[in-house]
Amino acid sequence: MASASGVPLAGDAVARAMAHVDSMAPESTASMQRDLEDGRLSELEAIIGVVARLGRETGIATPAASFVYASLPPQERRARILPGFLAT
Repeated sequence: MASASGVPLAGDAVARAMAHVDSMAPESTASMQRDLEDGRLSELEAIIGVVARLGRETGIATPAASFVYASLPPQERRARILPGFLAT
């Protein structure tokens, strides 16, 4: 999607990103998960929504991002009503 949007990436960008993920501790959690668990606004739009939107704009399928983007708003609303519900 980066190249379709005119954004140049280094040839090893994916390998470096995966190495970073692989180096994380098993108990690591995403900031979006911590936000939802604490009943806070997450970065859903800025992290996942933008991928789904750019995929539509460039004609690139983003099924995982689109699914997550469609699935999380109800959890965000519930987290605000019942903070901590995801932690159980």
